[in-house]
Amino acid sequence: LETEAAAEAAEVAQAAGEEAAGADPPPAQPLDLLLCAECASDSAAGAIDPDDGLFYCDACWRAFEAEAAPQAVPQGAPSPPRGEGAAV
Repeated sequence: LETEAAAEAAEVAQAAGEEAAGADPPPAQPLDLLLCAECASDSAAGAIDPDDGLFYCDACWRAFEAEAAPQAVPQGAPSPPRGEGAAV
């Protein structure tokens, strides 16, 4: 009986080892990807905004900077209209 039990235990252990060896490893999860607060894409390239603490990918960061940058007025372009009561 001891020999049978030992043989059975060895078979179970061997089968478990074969299953573990043949199993596919879990897919690798990149640890350095962050979720962009603007477009919700996963990205490793970007920055965390110090004002709100949120991560923004490079594309969204550049788009924000382009919108926030003062617009250059071409030379010779008309001045914006003055409102009523403006000093002359």
